[in-house]
Amino acid sequence: MKNAAQNTHLEGSYALPRPVSVIVVIIAIAFFLPAAAMHAAQTASCTFNTFSAPKGYSLSAVNGVTDDGTVVGQLTDNSTLALVAFTYSASTGFTEYSAPKSLGTWMYGANTSGVNAGYYQDSTFPEAMHGYLLQGGKYGVVNYPSAANTWLFDVNQLGAAVGSFSASQSVTKGFMLVNGKYTAIAYPNAQLTYAQAINDNGEVAGSYSSGFVSYGFLWQNGTFTNVDYPKARFGTALVRSQRLRRGCRQPLCGR
Repeated sequence: MKNAAQNTHLEGSYALPRPVSVIVVIIAIAFFLPAAAMHAAQTASCTFNTFSAPKGYSLSAVNGVTDDGTVVGQLTDNSTLALVAFTYSASTGFTEYSAPKSLGTWMYGANTSGVNAGYYQDSTFPEAMHGYLLQGGKYGVVNYPSAANTWLFDVNQLGAAVGSFSASQSVTKGFMLVNGKYTAIAYPNAQLTYAQAINDNGEVAGSYSSGFVSYGFLWQNGTFTNVDYPKARFGTALVRSQRLRRGCRQPLCGR
């Protein structure tokens, strides 16, 4: 089901400020291992489950998966070329979502209680991005105070959410939102900080950069821990949170 018609084409890369090219390494298992184990490179053992976009759409991106196997991401509407968010499970199939008064809608995270996290482009002010939490068809808009743009990436089982905001025209910082309180997450001296995932213990995983190369980090209670894949040529980025804590879950698997 599609919630609203869209008429404007958006490239997926428009959504976030970032270096010209970033190669992302998925190291989900490192998020929940002791620090000593984080230094050992491991090859994931994976089972791949495939699925195709529903009729009238093309698959744009798969961004997250919950413990119950629900997948979230973006589709491209073949008739309007607009980006719409989606959830997918083998039992219920696809559901498409377009945030109210949006030109494009992205979905990045979800929990097993049916809360989804993402962001959308404002149709009235196209230069503005707003975060949202979606549950039961109701959107709750998330805007970091005084920020021109807000991107929301993940939500845990307790309702804590993480994302990023534009602190200035050239600086992007991360944040955590808990019970209506915002906490900024900014890696020291970094131009870009993305808080991309949060588990139920309040541990945040993300990436930072000030140029071409990105680096991974873990953050909790104001303390950063660096996570750099050994001999990575283009840096490291940790993505996609607690849904992967038991190992590499389908369909988001990789080396």
